[in-house]
Amino acid sequence: SHFLEHLDDYNYMMKEMIRVCKNGAIIEIVLPYYSYVGSVLHSYADNPHKHVFSEAYFYWKDVNPCFDSYSVEDVSYKFVHYKTFGKSVKDTIFYFIYNHLLSWDVKRRHFLNSVEEFRVLLRVKK
Repeated sequence: SHFLEHLDDYNYMMKEMIRVCKNGAIIEIVLPYYSYVGSVLHSYADNPHKHVFSEAYFYWKDVNPCFDSYSVEDVSYKFVHYKTFGKSVKDTIFYFIYNHLLSWDVKRRHFLNSVEEFRVLLRVKK
C-alpha cells in the first residue's frame, strides 16, 4: 500500500510480485490517485513520489511490461471528505447531485481532485 510511487523502477517490483505469486493469486495495490492535490504536493516533499498512477496503468499494455501476467479484478476509489461552509458535503445538495445524478465519467472529468487514492485487485495469470 502506497509504495510503488516511491520506487525508481516500479515495473521491476510489479514483475517480482507476480513472479512470487501462484497462478490465480490476488494482488491488492493501493496508490494515491494521480490528480489528487495531496499526491502532487507530496511529489515535492522530503519523501517524494517519483511517479503518479491512475487505473490506466494497469490496463495499458504499452507502459506495463506485466500486462499479460494478470487480469484486473476490481478497481475502487477513496473519495476525499470535503467540508463546505462548516457542513459536511453529505448535508448539501452537491452530495445528492454528485452521488445520484452524475455518471462516473462526469465525476472524473469535473471533480478530478475528489479521488484521494485507488485500490486495484489483480489476479495473477501464469
